Formats: sequence, C-alpha cells, structure tokens
Amino acid sequence: MVYIIGTTTLNKEVKRKLKTGQYSREEATFIYMEYLKLKKQREGGTKVAGISMALIWGLLYVLSLQGKNTQPLSFSEYFLFLILFEGIVLFVYYLTFGIFKQQIHSAMKEHYTDVIEEFKKNKEDSKWKHGKS
Repeated sequence: MVYIIGTTTLNKEVKRKLKTGQYSREEATFIYMEYLKLKKQREGGTKVAGISMALIWGLLYVLSLQGKNTQPLSFSEYFLFLILFEGIVLFVYYLTFGIFKQQIHSAMKEHYTDVIEEFKKNKEDSKWKHGKS
C-alpha cells in the first residue's frame, strides 16, 4: 500500500515545472493523459478490491453459519465489518488518488488550465454522443 501511495504522488520536479510553466502545451497534455490513464487503472483496482472484500465478507458469514461454533457473529456484526472494510478501501483510494488529483490540478492551474478544460470538454462530449447524461 505504501508503494502504491508513493507511486501515485506527483514528482517534485514535474510539479515545479508545471507550476512555473516550463513544459510545452504538448508535454503538459501528455502528462495529463498519463494521469488519466493511471486514474482509470487505480479506479479499476479499487473496484476489484471492494468487490473482493464484499465476497469474502459473504463467504465468511455463510461459513460461520455452517460451522460448529456455538456463537457465530450476528448479521449486524458482519455488516459492521463490511462497513469498516469498505471504509478502508475508500480511504486508501483517497490516499492513492485524491491527493494526486489535487496535486496535478493545483500545479497545472496557472499555466495549463486550457489542457484540463479541453479534457473535461472532450469527456462531456463523449458522454453526450453515447447518450449518457
């Protein structure tokens, strides 16, 4: 987990150059495209982790009912564990990606706002073309 958080923070040199406008527009666009690719990968990984934890939770509940344990945990206790585990997944997602998004947007805000706006506009246009709202 520490490795994932470490690899999802914006490099100090890149951050400094973005803030001072030392990259060309094409380079800034490439950096932002890489950010979007990484975001998509991390979202997929977080989704898989959440689904896996929910399945494990369900299996643990079923196995506890099948076991010879005289006092299995109640459904409400298992539900509390599920909420705890899902909270951990969301917290890790924020640590791995929420901070990175904040860093890259604050670094690009001054000189490369047009790049961010272009990607937002393209995303909205593609949603409109595919019939999503």
